[in-house]
Amino acid sequence: MSYKSTAGKVRYALIFFALFLILFLDGFGQSLIFPILAKTLLSPDNYSLVGDINAHSRQALYGVIIGLFYFFMVMGTAILGDFSDRYGRKKGLIICIAGMILGNLLTVFAFMGNNVWLIILGRSIIGFTAGSQAIAQASIADFTPAKNQARNTGYVILAVTLGAILGPIYGQILSDHSISNLFNNQTPFIGVILFSILSMLILSTCYKDTYKPSNSSIKLVRFLDIFCDAWRHDKIRVLLISMGSIFGCWAVYYTYMSVYLVRTLNATGANISILMSMYGIGASIAMGFLSRIIEKHFTTKQAVIFGWTLFATASFFTQLSNSLHVDYFLAVFAGLGIGIGMLFTMKIFSLQVGPDKQGWIMGIFNATWVGIMGISAALMGYIGNIQITLPLIIGYILYLFGIFIFITKVSREFENGDHNCIRDI
Repeated sequence: MSYKSTAGKVRYALIFFALFLILFLDGFGQSLIFPILAKTLLSPDNYSLVGDINAHSRQALYGVIIGLFYFFMVMGTAILGDFSDRYGRKKGLIICIAGMILGNLLTVFAFMGNNVWLIILGRSIIGFTAGSQAIAQASIADFTPAKNQARNTGYVILAVTLGAILGPIYGQILSDHSISNLFNNQTPFIGVILFSILSMLILSTCYKDTYKPSNSSIKLVRFLDIFCDAWRHDKIRVLLISMGSIFGCWAVYYTYMSVYLVRTLNATGANISILMSMYGIGASIAMGFLSRIIEKHFTTKQAVIFGWTLFATASFFTQLSNSLHVDYFLAVFAGLGIGIGMLFTMKIFSLQVGPDKQGWIMGIFNATWVGIMGISAALMGYIGNIQITLPLIIGYILYLFGIFIFITKVSREFENGDHNCIRDI
């Protein structure tokens, strides 16, 4: 496809707008539900969603709803990735957007009828079709000259991060009936549906596959095959054990801290949206600015240790704090730590393989943190019913174990780009 003419340039710009809008909406999909669930499910003053059930049951249900999104995201990323390889990026993207529309439509009906089972179904579908992230990233790479690949990769991260930052604010404002009579719990999801329809229309009319579909089969257990392949290799196994444990600490913070603050400081949906947004701002600063400075002055291993230690420290002091305003401040540092930790963890995973296996190793990296996020969300609500600080304590133990393994087992060879460990894949 030629983009030298004016019409071609317009089409090119529209395609990129639609692709980045999909990535943005995926970030939105992860985070906009937090403040809405906080006030409809966790708040002791609001029983509209599930009726008059006890706080422990509501807390456990919150964890299940959040966790199912990530559980299905792991499966969807692998299965839809195989689908797009076999049938083309465009068909894969259209199916993902259609699933996003359906999932959000079910969520609208769920809040209209106070039906928690429809929310569970809707979040599962949205999570599964969040596999569009990988397809959209691959599509952007297909259309991008080699010299612009690094720049556009940064834009991909920025689009998802901005979605995650703005999601809680958007969800809180557009669900607040006191701001406007037009706003209610359904409004944020209606907005996502409209933007999804826009991206579908653009891709349907403008997008043409430049990638030639393969004859590869679609494997329903592809995500399990990925881990089985990875576990056979010593270096990657060390990274999976160490970073998987650290991801567990992050997952507890991300999925359980809202519950903790509601129960201990009576945080509202607005408070949770501010906290999540401050966390996102910190992550954006780290990814867009601090990472370049750190890369010049520290090794990859040192950067990983610094980032995750900064995060764990901020998380620990958030637990000790008795002020939501202090928690907002600490959330920025938690986000800074996550941004640094994730970027350089991604880098050290990437260094273990050659150029022909980057998709494979990034699939492992993404499936690891997403899977752990889902497990944490599903379990920590139940564990928190035993003792409210127990999930956070488990998170700190996971961090200490993971960072110990990383410090003692990750040698200089991990940073030298020795690719021999994957030659037999």
